[in-house]
Formats: sequence, structure tokens, C-alpha cells
Amino acid sequence: MLVTFPLSYPISKLLDCILGQEIGTVYNREKLVEMLKVTEPYNDLVREELNMIQGALELRTKTVEDVMTPLQNCFMINSDAILDFNTMSEIMESGYTRIPVYEDERSNIMDILYVKDLAFVDPDDCTPLKTITKFYNHPVH
Repeated sequence: MLVTFPLSYPISKLLDCILGQEIGTVYNREKLVEMLKVTEPYNDLVREELNMIQGALELRTKTVEDVMTPLQNCFMINSDAILDFNTMSEIMESGYTRIPVYEDERSNIMDILYVKDLAFVDPDDCTPLKTITKFYNHPVH
């Protein structure tokens, strides 16, 4: 490297003067998303990875209202529920890992039920949900 320096340095400066400084290509978010869509069949990214990248690029334009689930569409469970087979299967079929627990009306969320807390609950015992939520105590902050 030191041997070629006296020759390579003047040549690089001469080329910079003739060709000008290299300016990198700058893309805005919309162009990046479009490039991802166009090159999808040719790149090695999995569909989930593409969705993640696209979501990250669009995050700045999203509002909280866009990403929140309306309260009437949330899967919730009443605090007076009994953890029998039907209730447990409803919880498992919901696919959620954290379930809001409400008291009296759906807007009065009192606790959060973690599905992993149900690992040792036997549906045949018909355990009240309040027993589980008091034991594990995951309050809403």
C-alpha cells in the first residue's frame, strides 16, 4: 500500500477533479417502499421481513388511532367468569397472550390475564377468574 501511494494518490485526486465528487443516491420513504415491492420476487427476504421493513418505514405517518384496536373489538373476559372448559377453550382460541379483565362494563378494565398463568389451572375445578387474577396480580397501570 505504501509502495503504490505516490502513484495512486495523485491519480485519485485527478479523477476526483475530472469526474467530480461521488454523490450517493438518496431515497425517500415512499421510494424505498416501492423498491421493496418491485424487487420482492428477486430478493431473499421472507414476506414477513418485507412487511416488517415496510411497517417501520411507514411508522412515522401512522397515528395511535391507526394501530389501536377499538375497545368493542377487543377480546375481554369478565372478572366474574369461571374458568371451566368452555371459558378456557375460548381464551385459547382467541390467540392472545394477554387478555383484559373487566368488571361490570367493558370500559372498566381492572386487570390483565396472562394466558401462561392458566398453565396449572384445571378446567374441571371451575376456578373463579378472580382467584387467578388476585394470585398473579397483573394490574393495569
